[in-house]
Amino acid sequence: MLPKMPQRKTTWQNAVFPILLLLAFSLLVAFRLSGSSIGMDWYFLYGEVESDPNLLIGSPQVIRSDEYAIETPWTVMESRVGFSQHNPFIGSGQNLILTDVPIRHWSLIFTPQNWGYFLLPLEYGFSFHWWFKGLIVILGVYLLAVKLMNGQRMFAALMALAAFYSPAVQWWYSTSLTETFGWFFLLLFLVLQLVDAQTARARALYAALFTYAVGCFMFLGYIPGLIPTVLALVFLIVGLLADRFLRGGLRQAWTDARFRWALAGLCIALAVNLAVLAAYVVDQWTVIQTVMSSVYPGGRLETGGNMQPGHLLGGFYNIQLLWDRAYYLTLDNQSEASSYFMFSLFLLPLFIFQQARLIWRRQRPDGLLIAALLFYLLALCWAFVGLPAWLSHLLLLDRVPAKRMITVFGSLNLLLVIYFFARPPFAATRRNRLLAGLYAAAAALFYFSAGRSIQAENPGFFVIPALIYIVPMFVFLLAAALMNRVKSLFAIALLAFSLLTAFYVNPLYRGLGVLRESQIAREIQQIANQPENADAGWVFYDSVLSNFAAANGARVISATQYHPQPDLWRNFDPQGQYAEIYNRYSHIQVLPAAGDSIEFIQEREDAMLLKIHPCNPAFQGAGVRFFVFHEPVEYACLEPVTSVPYPDTSFYIYRQKAGDALP
Repeated sequence: MLPKMPQRKTTWQNAVFPILLLLAFSLLVAFRLSGSSIGMDWYFLYGEVESDPNLLIGSPQVIRSDEYAIETPWTVMESRVGFSQHNPFIGSGQNLILTDVPIRHWSLIFTPQNWGYFLLPLEYGFSFHWWFKGLIVILGVYLLAVKLMNGQRMFAALMALAAFYSPAVQWWYSTSLTETFGWFFLLLFLVLQLVDAQTARARALYAALFTYAVGCFMFLGYIPGLIPTVLALVFLIVGLLADRFLRGGLRQAWTDARFRWALAGLCIALAVNLAVLAAYVVDQWTVIQTVMSSVYPGGRLETGGNMQPGHLLGGFYNIQLLWDRAYYLTLDNQSEASSYFMFSLFLLPLFIFQQARLIWRRQRPDGLLIAALLFYLLALCWAFVGLPAWLSHLLLLDRVPAKRMITVFGSLNLLLVIYFFARPPFAATRRNRLLAGLYAAAAALFYFSAGRSIQAENPGFFVIPALIYIVPMFVFLLAAALMNRVKSLFAIALLAFSLLTAFYVNPLYRGLGVLRESQIAREIQQIANQPENADAGWVFYDSVLSNFAAANGARVISATQYHPQPDLWRNFDPQGQYAEIYNRYSHIQVLPAAGDSIEFIQEREDAMLLKIHPCNPAFQGAGVRFFVFHEPVEYACLEPVTSVPYPDTSFYIYRQKAGDALP
């Protein structure tokens, strides 16, 4: 019994940080706190006249409109129909099961981030969903780092927190890319545990956990994020098995019970999840086929090669993104410009040289590391050069925009940094320390030169000009600590730099009151809940608040459509001449037109503009009865219902008069 005591103590010590993490998670949920930017709705209504009482820290981010203007209203909208698959409040009705919105369906088993909506009141469930993303990231990185670093818990905890505050994690936090990043580390940890398990009970446990985790990962659903991460994991798992078992050939490996058990566990996980996926596809084939047949995203194919170097290398300058001054160096916005602190790019030559030298000397290389390096190089080729069409199609990378590779680059980057500390490619000799310092100085000089060049080509880019000097200093400090394997200094400095760069990206916000309980929300609820208006359609003119109305029980044809609605748009386009424009996922903006003309205009690949007169009879065919404007209007076919004034954006609700429309 005595030999087992240290193991139990180690297990308990490893659990301290996760327990503290769960405690923090529980407190945040208990107080209905989140990092949502739903406070933008308050700003739309009140401007800067009144401060938002529910905004506790920071400011809402206007760029996160996919969260506060779409996903969060959709979630509240779903709660009004008991989280049913069919939601009547968007156009002619939508099935949102392929999104991250909570849906009452058997696949809920594999979406634990949504369990809170079914176990807790809505606002607590929303907070649960929000912080579960961060929980997966921090826990995944921590467990893998503890595993690779042989139980160095403090280092693992600091690295996990630094990963959570990576710029790309925080700027994309509301999307499933955050969970994709976190599940990568958790899945790799579970594979390592399965391979290293010494007892049948442990093997069965980790095989079951891995099987379930793969299902959770699979149901994240965002294909451009999943595909490269799946490929990376396949490379790593093959490399791990080759490193542990296949050095003497497959026949010899098969005599090792650990190899057979590990292979059986992986095959069971694959078989079970393929069966689950097949059942899901059969069950939801109609909506899947509709999305796949759309122009966007279904018809989108990528050629790769168009990722910008500044996107991959720019993480150290992402502190600039806290100031929304539209300086993103040709990248679209803050989220698209966000990245990671890509130290792995400086580690690649060292790792490649080390493994090549081992192979040249006929010594044992590191299979897991070689697999990571091979996929890293493949991913770099796809992102910056492109791959042959047949290969990109075979690997499904033609479904992945090059810029979306940033998530898997961030995952591999952190893995290689941890691996560098765990298995350094060179000894800590005096000469190597000197070379490490020079290498760190070269990295700092690179960023100093880059900063000077950016400033020269884009005057005014740096909000704080001293960043040209501060960033290289941080790069030198971090790179020197990394190269010399000073773990504590590196982890603390990385966390500090991460906090400076990304702590204020997302606010700390309480509840969803502005979306559910504001005066305009109550007015919409009162009108929409009247029995005679149960099926009445609404349209918002020149507004970004269509989904806001749908969240409050109105059937809004100008709400964001997830999948195409040809039956709805046939009322406005009987001949189908604009079908390519509305056959897509799309944000919808409506503006008035003169006379009886109707025009669909594609503004972006995911946005369209409908120009139509409010009295056009097409609205009657679509069942639209209520029209909302932000200023008073006079149309012969409309009569006022109510108005809701606000300091910044007021609402004027009209109802169509019976029988009145353009001839």
